[in-house]
Amino acid sequence: MKKKAATQTPSIAQTPRLRADMTPQEAAQTVVSETVRHLQANVPGVLESDDMEFVHQARVALRRLRSTNKAFTGIITDEEWQSVDEEIEWLAKLLGDARDLDVFLMETLPPIEQALMLDADFGPLKQAMLKRRVLCRKKIRAALTSVRYGALLLRLLAWTNEETQQEKFHRFKLRNFARQSMNKRWRQVNRPAQKWRSLNREQRHDLRKKAKTLRYAVEFFSALYPPKKVERYVNKLQSLQQILGVLNDGVAAQWLMAEFIKKDASLEPLGKLVFGWLACEATRSETYLQHAITQWQKAKVFWRDK
Repeated sequence: MKKKAATQTPSIAQTPRLRADMTPQEAAQTVVSETVRHLQANVPGVLESDDMEFVHQARVALRRLRSTNKAFTGIITDEEWQSVDEEIEWLAKLLGDARDLDVFLMETLPPIEQALMLDADFGPLKQAMLKRRVLCRKKIRAALTSVRYGALLLRLLAWTNEETQQEKFHRFKLRNFARQSMNKRWRQVNRPAQKWRSLNREQRHDLRKKAKTLRYAVEFFSALYPPKKVERYVNKLQSLQQILGVLNDGVAAQWLMAEFIKKDASLEPLGKLVFGWLACEATRSETYLQHAITQWQKAKVFWRDK
């Protein structure tokens, strides 16, 4: 039976309502609360609809949740977060498998198919991927209705309501904490960005993840700063992220295509066409990468203003 369209629309992340007079732990609890809201707001759509955006937004919420631990290092301890992070990773893997298929079917494959429609029949590949997509969706729906997922939510919500226990951070001004946190994320992006041409595939993937972690940290603390300054900086960072994302999607598509060829050798001729297309796209994207890095490095680091 075909799934009915969800009555609601996918929910996007909202700016956490931080205040300068909050302690870092109160701020961390507020950020976690917002990411849980973001996740839960998309769960009905994941369960009831085949709209790929619900899965995408649920996955974004999980990435933001994992980034909270990095943005609030020292506030959220490794010991209390490790088991939670393992559960987040479990769910993120299921959503990621579905998302990779969605991106390939809805974004990567259409332009390839249009350009090569007279030279190749992509029907068998699409059918195989759609079949896998159905299985992925079943696993996700089972996970989101499981006791395991319910327990994860309860642990997260319980933590957001804990009393402040770390007195040494109680008088730590939140803007000072935010500046230190964002400076650390900025350095983690800037160092590899300066030598991006020498980075291998794994290192570029790591650069993309670090850029995303920086962006999330900036968004977490954005309520503490003038909106226009934040917006200008985030726009530059998003441009860099977008190009790195295109390169990463190409790598993910290659892995996915190789996996299907391994299971069905008859798909190999199609695979060669896809690999060739992706290689050309990667070369084209790289021509824009240096410009995006330069523009980001020139962007005013607003949180360092006095």
